[in-house]
Amino acid sequence: MASWKVIADYEKADAFVRSAHGEVPFVIVRPGHLLDSPGTGKYHTDTKIGIGKYHIGMKIARMDVASFLLRAASTAEFDNQAVQLWGAK
Repeated sequence: MASWKVIADYEKADAFVRSAHGEVPFVIVRPGHLLDSPGTGKYHTDTKIGIGKYHIGMKIARMDVASFLLRAASTAEFDNQAVQLWGAK
């Protein structure tokens, strides 16, 4: 589980990517705790992340993260945003 110090480091890294991306779109992906279980094809996304808004302890299957990565790479839906992912129950 990430500590608030680690999360503050995430915020610094996010700020750097956002300020240095130039013409190349980016998507910062922050999955919850990764599981090796089969994917469900269902997951939650949140682009309003920040201190106090992290879904710490939420879990997501690696296959569902891969599904999201394909979605993010195939559309402009999440361009230039940070996205937190966690699995749907």
